[in-house]
Amino acid sequence: MAIETTVLTADSRLEALADGWDRLPPGRGLQADLYDSHAWLSAWLAAAPDEQREALRVPVVLLDGDVVGALPLVVSGQQARAAGHGFRPRYRPVVAGAEPDTQILEALAEEVARAGYRELSLFAMPSRDPATAGLAAALESRGYTVRLREGSAECLASAAEGWKAFRSGAKKFHRTVKNFSNKAARLGPVEIEAWEAPGKGAAEGFARYVALHGKGWKGELNPAMHRHRRVLLERTDALGWSRLYLLKVAGVDAAAILWQRIGSVAIAYSTVYDHRLAALSAGTIVMWQAHERVFEQQPPPELVDYLPGRGAQKDQLATERPVLLTLEAARSRLVAAVGPLGDGLRRAAGRALRQMRGGSEKGSSAKASCRSLSATVEAGRAALAPLEPEGALELYLAVAGGHSSPKKMRESWGAADRWWQVDDPAGAFVRTTGDQHPEVAEIVLLPGTGLDAQQVLDALAAHLAVPLAVQLFEDTGPAPARATRLLRAVLPWPPP
Repeated sequence: MAIETTVLTADSRLEALADGWDRLPPGRGLQADLYDSHAWLSAWLAAAPDEQREALRVPVVLLDGDVVGALPLVVSGQQARAAGHGFRPRYRPVVAGAEPDTQILEALAEEVARAGYRELSLFAMPSRDPATAGLAAALESRGYTVRLREGSAECLASAAEGWKAFRSGAKKFHRTVKNFSNKAARLGPVEIEAWEAPGKGAAEGFARYVALHGKGWKGELNPAMHRHRRVLLERTDALGWSRLYLLKVAGVDAAAILWQRIGSVAIAYSTVYDHRLAALSAGTIVMWQAHERVFEQQPPPELVDYLPGRGAQKDQLATERPVLLTLEAARSRLVAAVGPLGDGLRRAAGRALRQMRGGSEKGSSAKASCRSLSATVEAGRAALAPLEPEGALELYLAVAGGHSSPKKMRESWGAADRWWQVDDPAGAFVRTTGDQHPEVAEIVLLPGTGLDAQQVLDALAAHLAVPLAVQLFEDTGPAPARATRLLRAVLPWPPP
């Protein structure tokens, strides 16, 4: 067997290693990771600006021509940092096997030293992975001073005993989702649509995932992240790793989740949901129903990886939180004099992240903008009837108004508030406030009815026998003082 080491750039030689490289992560047992794959690196390169692609250097170890070790880096002079900072939540050397070969790690460290990288900064390395300690030892043996700093933590759940035991351990979450599903079903059928590679790749449903992303708290995917995820799904579809589960309520896309299945590990990669349907907890429902589908596949996963970070779902489902470590290494006697190792690298990483993302991934709030409408007593033609929101209708109005729950919705009403139904069957719902001089607080237009805000206002003015004038605010955010919220319901009424 012939071991060879070299440093590659983002060119055809790197692409030629794709097949062998992508066979390594599934063979790592419980250390299997999407971010160690050539598929992920290719997707990152597709989104990276030219200067990042040009700065990529990948020390690799080849065994009889096949890659058995790699360390993707972005290099500036004699400084090197983990490639993909900001697009990945953790980093580790690409190696083969659950217990990496010390000889391979030493060969990687030797190539790093030979390339002349005097400062090395690798963020968020799993403490549970023996490759982390192994790489640190290999770098020290090549003359580097190595420091490991604790940072954030992973978010994992063991699934070694199968789905029945896993569900039993999360029975509170299971009950919660059952209640949420029953609640959502009051407004129509609750269904899951699935894309599971290799039979039906997640890339086929990517446009619908993107649309939901834009309707959620994260806002529209920026162009770089859009390219990154599109290419990633195309690559992982071909490998049979990708999964996309989309939840529909009453035929309307409500939430979606991307998973990646790498060997023994199932990774919950990204959840998105329509924030207008917040009262239905669609993101929580799709998360658990996706678990059920992932565990049906043979062989079932032995570990569920929710990725580093905190959140309501993660905090309930995770059973293990091993720490992540930042590895900083130097071969310079001047390190102590110039300050903490890695400060310059972190600043460079921050600049690169801002360049790649092109701003925040979260959507910006819309500026308050109102338009005037008025109605006379004689103008109205549509029928109007008083309404008592309860049961499914109460939930429907909470969803239409973007409230987190019917209870929160009612807390926003005043004692003199009244609801009205426009037309029969309903074309709109209207909330007024005040008895002596009623004002229009909220108009909810139902989908597919053809009614507009002017017709609704005309009907209300005729029914109340008072002229009305409003400032319409069409947004899901809080309306300016004395403005009328104009809402366009997403779900049909009555429920199908």
